[in-house]
Amino acid sequence: MQSKAKAKDRNVLSKSFVADDTRKTLDVPYVKENDKEVAIYDPVTTLWTVPIPGTNEYLISFDGTIYRTDWKNGKLEKFLKDEVNGYKKDETLSKQVEGIGTPLWGSAPAVSPTGAYVLFFSERSMVNGEDKNGQLWIKNIKTGDEQPVLSGGAGVIGWLNNETVILDSQHIISLNVETAKAEILIEDGTINAALLKDQLVYQINPGSLTLQSIQTGKKTEVPSLLINRVASLQSHGSWVALHNQEKDGEPDFSVVLYNVDEKTWKVIHAPPNTWIDGVSWMDSTTLLIQTSVKGTLDEATYTVNIDEVEVAK
Repeated sequence: MQSKAKAKDRNVLSKSFVADDTRKTLDVPYVKENDKEVAIYDPVTTLWTVPIPGTNEYLISFDGTIYRTDWKNGKLEKFLKDEVNGYKKDETLSKQVEGIGTPLWGSAPAVSPTGAYVLFFSERSMVNGEDKNGQLWIKNIKTGDEQPVLSGGAGVIGWLNNETVILDSQHIISLNVETAKAEILIEDGTINAALLKDQLVYQINPGSLTLQSIQTGKKTEVPSLLINRVASLQSHGSWVALHNQEKDGEPDFSVVLYNVDEKTWKVIHAPPNTWIDGVSWMDSTTLLIQTSVKGTLDEATYTVNIDEVEVAK
């Protein structure tokens, strides 16, 4: 890739898993990185694999609930309780809800930084009409306790600390998962934001980023000629990776990196005759970049070590 960094073309492989309760099977895509098998996002099936900190395992939404992988043995282990607060899994999954179909017992898990808590969405409250919007639940890994903390669904922007998660719903909010106390940070929930340490980062105007302190609400504008319109933001540590549309109305994208501590920028351009379709973090220094060949259905996945990418001048 045109970044003067060595891009490694990754062969996307697939591993088959069997659910321990239903015996249903699921194929999970992965790549090999330094002899380690690393699960990746599948844009075709939209299968998300959520890493569990301190382990080589993942949480996966599958068949209306959430499983924990036993990667070595190709097993999916039941993660959520079958009965809690009067709700029963088998009963929930046997029902049909108008406009929804089969309600979800659990989906979209998000793990706190130490793995102490898992936030997830459930539609079990829709079955008896208690909450037609569904609910966000929290699971305490140490105690096994599972409780609802917020009505409705929300996208997880990131974790400020082990107890506080930043969510994107009707507003961008902070939620303390221990007390269920929510606080509005940004009224406009349509803003596409990421969490960069203790700041929200998002784009209001083309050609710049906005950084907003969560503690004080203070906003700082950070302009750059390297960015135009940002389609998505993915943060890790001090870095945010931007999927950047280079020119309005054109399909050419680059990956632009900004380091909030060093105030430095880096840019990764697509290989010749390809488009960059998406970007995500594999670890603190490695980006996974998905591309497609122009005019074909061919796709390729690359990894880039950001330490090898030169700082833009």
